[in-house]
Amino acid sequence: MTRHFWTGIICCLLFSACIKDDIVPDIVDPVFRIDTRLDSLGINDSVQLEARFINTAGQEETVSIIWESLSPDFASIDENGLLSGIAEGPALITAQVEHQGEILADSLAFYVGQETIFSDPLILSGTIVSTSSYELQGAFTFYEEGQELVLAFDESYKASTALPGLYVYLTNNPNSVNEAFEIGPVEIFEGEHEYRLSASALGLEEFGYLLYWCKPFSVEVGEGAINE
Repeated sequence: MTRHFWTGIICCLLFSACIKDDIVPDIVDPVFRIDTRLDSLGINDSVQLEARFINTAGQEETVSIIWESLSPDFASIDENGLLSGIAEGPALITAQVEHQGEILADSLAFYVGQETIFSDPLILSGTIVSTSSYELQGAFTFYEEGQELVLAFDESYKASTALPGLYVYLTNNPNSVNEAFEIGPVEIFEGEHEYRLSASALGLEEFGYLLYWCKPFSVEVGEGAINE
């Protein structure tokens, strides 16, 4: 047997170990959410609300948003999402979009009072699970610290060193690295560690999944939803 023959056999075995048990189409459920986090709005203050729509390909898409105040005596909002405080009291804002005949909506509850206060910074979290025959597991947190976003794994993290070309990504579609943000190659395979990313280049809530990808064979080997 030639060396090329055995190299081909090994590559085939690695590829078959990388792939998922089931073929999954490269589509995800669409997501729409209000990104602005607000505890209270000052009377006569105005805040521009931001919202994000992620389509079935996991890509951010510009869509027409319908904004509405369900508490018009306390707060108003214009067609562009500019929110204004009117009088003291509890308020609720809704936003909705239509996508392929489906209505997606989100809401924001806050209090109109003496000053504008934004919510405390989020700490997101999740758990990596293997989608292949290789070992891959671990819990993580994702949060903002100064000018950086920190992706931190705890002591439960473990990844097989046999995985060829293992890379980690942030994405909205765990079935593909298209439109994903490449964090980099996996260099630590067990225990606590962290990645630090520029907060000026990425938003904390910009992506919905952490994705582990077998780069030489272009297949997913693990994923974890990023949750509040």
